[in-house]
Amino acid sequence: MTKRFIETASCADILAEISGYFGSPLGQDEIHIMRNEKCDTLLPQLHGTPQFSDEVSQLRSILMDAEDDEQAVSLLNRSFCHLFLGIGGATGTSPIESAHVGTGRLFQEPEMEMTRLLAERGLKMDETFMEPTDHLSIELSYLEQLIRLETTISDFDEEKAIEDMLVRLNSWVPTFAQNCALHDPSKFYATLAKILVRLLADIKPEELRNAS
Repeated sequence: MTKRFIETASCADILAEISGYFGSPLGQDEIHIMRNEKCDTLLPQLHGTPQFSDEVSQLRSILMDAEDDEQAVSLLNRSFCHLFLGIGGATGTSPIESAHVGTGRLFQEPEMEMTRLLAERGLKMDETFMEPTDHLSIELSYLEQLIRLETTISDFDEEKAIEDMLVRLNSWVPTFAQNCALHDPSKFYATLAKILVRLLADIKPEELRNAS
């Protein structure tokens, strides 16, 4: 049996943290805490894990190598805007599934399907989050919920739902990660995306129920 990179119990926490990073730019208060604590709050479940140690160390170095909090905020915010908000033009990459499948137009079938899945499970997006439901942050949050919580629908096949969500994410996140690797000025989001690709490949739905 292949040894898992991380314990199943940590998957949901890691997904939740990564989801937040791709959902909005880091604020100065968040970066101040990370830098003052030498980044101990950055993916702590992966810190010291051999398979992820290089990437986590690189994330920490990017933050700590900045002269001060203001410079770190500026570096990461420029990268976030360049990559994900269209400022980078052709050198950006969308964190939205519809942009990477089919015709590449937003608000297509992936968005409608995610809206249905959220409604089926009784989940709603934060009204302040003005992105489509097939945004990476939403899809990761949904997967986190599938892993963390028992279903509220009696005939809902949780293991199948997790498997379907992993297939879905693995169909476009690797391409997204490759684009980040090519165009991320800070390398922070490129490194996070690389971690995410490996993490998604490591989650085995059939093992989650026994490990919970």
